[in-house]
Amino acid sequence: MLFVGLPFWLASLTPGLLCQADDVSREIVRPIRCERDLDFRRVDGETVKADLYRPDDDQIYPLVIMIHGGAWSAGDKWNLVDHAREMAQAGFVALSINYRLAPKHQMPDQIADCRAALVWAAQQAELWKADTNRLCLWGYSAGAQLSAWMATAPQENEPKIRCVVAGGAPCDFEFIPEDSGAIVHVMGGTRQDLPGVYLEASPLTHATSASPPFFFFHGTTDLLVPPASSRKLYDKLRQLKIEAEYYTVEGRGHLLTFLDSTARRRAIDFLRKHTMEESH
Repeated sequence: MLFVGLPFWLASLTPGLLCQADDVSREIVRPIRCERDLDFRRVDGETVKADLYRPDDDQIYPLVIMIHGGAWSAGDKWNLVDHAREMAQAGFVALSINYRLAPKHQMPDQIADCRAALVWAAQQAELWKADTNRLCLWGYSAGAQLSAWMATAPQENEPKIRCVVAGGAPCDFEFIPEDSGAIVHVMGGTRQDLPGVYLEASPLTHATSASPPFFFFHGTTDLLVPPASSRKLYDKLRQLKIEAEYYTVEGRGHLLTFLDSTARRRAIDFLRKHTMEESH
């Protein structure tokens, strides 16, 4: 049950405490404009919201959709406030999104919300002065799984993903014993009961030679999501001749890897590398 329990604890932390836990610079590179609690989807009487962070100027920047973790059961867009602000200071329009949570909502509700955010963001891009030709995804933990799933299994109505950052990502679910109830509240049953559901939710299942470039980062002592899970997708992408980088955060577990400033900077460098050209 550790896989489920720790992200609930992480979700209870304040954004300020998250920042204090690492040596992230507080220097303001450029003024940032924030728009909070933007409604992007209403389904079954519930409204799903997002927060927008961008440089406070009139230039056009690449768009990055950011998806929080929390075992698909906890967390909120505010968990990524420091990450999103740093992304905006680096020259991106960052959209941090919510999605409906388990156990009230089970898969595929979470991925459906993320896909809806992707389409909605593309529709709003001109208003935000964001370039959808340079659209990227960034996620951690459950958010990384959702990001990787969208990127490896795109739908026809969705804009093309330029590249993906996936931290602490469960990219397949073989590390969960077949009879384990660890994420039954998310999937609707055990892996033994519903093998097809677990396979469908595994980005490893969907990766092809058309998948976008990926940047992975994972802690070597992560006890919630074993590094082998994200390493499998990295290896498959490399076999498919897709550009992929893997940054190992030595001696850090799931929480501290999320807070690791070096991993964050390397992820931003990767996004910059793949979004350098001017908007079309």
